[in-house]
Amino acid sequence: MSEEVTRFGKLEELAWQVYRVRTGSSSYTVGVYEYEGRRFAVMRGQSKNLGGHVDLRDSDPKVEGRSLFEVPPSEWVGKSLEIGTATTSRVVEVQQERDSDILTNITRIQVLAPSAPAPTVKKAQAAPEPQYEEPPYPENCVQDVRFAAYLLRKVYNQQRLIEDLEQRPEQFDRFKVALADAALMMKAIGQKLG
Repeated sequence: MSEEVTRFGKLEELAWQVYRVRTGSSSYTVGVYEYEGRRFAVMRGQSKNLGGHVDLRDSDPKVEGRSLFEVPPSEWVGKSLEIGTATTSRVVEVQQERDSDILTNITRIQVLAPSAPAPTVKKAQAAPEPQYEEPPYPENCVQDVRFAAYLLRKVYNQQRLIEDLEQRPEQFDRFKVALADAALMMKAIGQKLG
């Protein structure tokens, strides 16, 4: 029989190979997509060891450290698949998926990967750090007071601050002195306002 076969279907669907993969305790559908430089794998199913429903994608899936794209499915048996954040237990069976609902569910995944390898980007040279220029007087004073208010709000919003400071008496004393100093300065500035 000739290896050249005429197939009818959408090109996106023909780029998929979908397998039913069974491990000792779980069952997955693994879809492998390769077309015009785009390639990734999808793993869906129920796993006792991975905590229930699994739905993962990975552009660099592995079979015990080797690229899944370089290992034929017949060689997955006895090995663990590494897809996304999951590593399966040892595969005991791999079959071509024939269920049309499952196939449609996998092949309708939108392919977002670029169609060609990304061009090499030259490493950008670090721009010199912009020099801070303090605004002119009296705008600088307004800015300083706004920043002081921001910092005090930030301290106030710490829910456990007092309890945590009580565990460190020396810091707690320094905190109280600094707070009294800030209150004294706010009172003095307020008196200048009239």
